[in-house]
Amino acid sequence: MRAVVQTVPADRVTDVVTRALPKGLRVADAGGQPGFGHLTVDDGRGRCLVAVTVQRWKPGDPDIGKVFGKARELPDGTRVLISRAPSSKGGAHAVEWRADTLTTDGLRVLVSEVNARAYRLPGTRSTPVLSLDRLVRVARDPAWDEAAVSASPPR
Repeated sequence: MRAVVQTVPADRVTDVVTRALPKGLRVADAGGQPGFGHLTVDDGRGRCLVAVTVQRWKPGDPDIGKVFGKARELPDGTRVLISRAPSSKGGAHAVEWRADTLTTDGLRVLVSEVNARAYRLPGTRSTPVLSLDRLVRVARDPAWDEAAVSASPPR
């Protein structure tokens, strides 16, 4: 097995995200590729891009261990990193909020939100549609386990 596997279809990724979102948001512009999905969410005050990467790592892999070296560890062993920074993909005033999680069995779910409708575009609002707590809840949704298992290639 390669160190990382990304096999969850994009439509499955966006479906899990959509079901994990609070009621009342407009969701549009879904797309992606295996292991990655994106969509826009709008609460009536402007759209934000939500992007999700789903990966299966071999438990104990040193490469992913380095990424989560300073992560907060939850009681179930899940490691969580949260951040807020200028968007790594550019865009004037674009800010990216991220919740990156890694379970003890190697499932990594990274949920990010940009205060623009797409990468490289200027930010259109000062606050995200989804809070960091909500991003963590989306990343920790139990539906990811099923999605990752059902999409895993045969061993």
